[in-house]
Amino acid sequence: MPSEPPPTRRAPKITRRRRASDAPTIRISPSRIADIAAGKTEEAFAKHWKHIGGVRKVPVQLLEPAKLKALELGPREGFVLSLIDGLATVQVILDACGLLREDAVAILYELSVAGVIGFR
Repeated sequence: MPSEPPPTRRAPKITRRRRASDAPTIRISPSRIADIAAGKTEEAFAKHWKHIGGVRKVPVQLLEPAKLKALELGPREGFVLSLIDGLATVQVILDACGLLREDAVAILYELSVAGVIGFR
């Protein structure tokens, strides 16, 4: 009776222990901390949300690409702006961007007030 070959052994997987210093850093601006402590974030969110008009609104870019390049946008603002294609609703953008809802709504509000985007 033929014997079966011995099972192959895999080398043990060596993993590095995670340290607290390996965790991603989350930075919250001092002004945001002060706003949270003062309870101003809910007021600001309500103001921003009223300006936007709801989750079914569709943001559209109002500036041509050459003028968009001249804007000094941060990475988060630029990312949210890149999601605005004239077809996606506010809800789709909020879901896709991965930011806190309050932060994403604030970015949409600021872009709108600056005349970069509008809503239809």
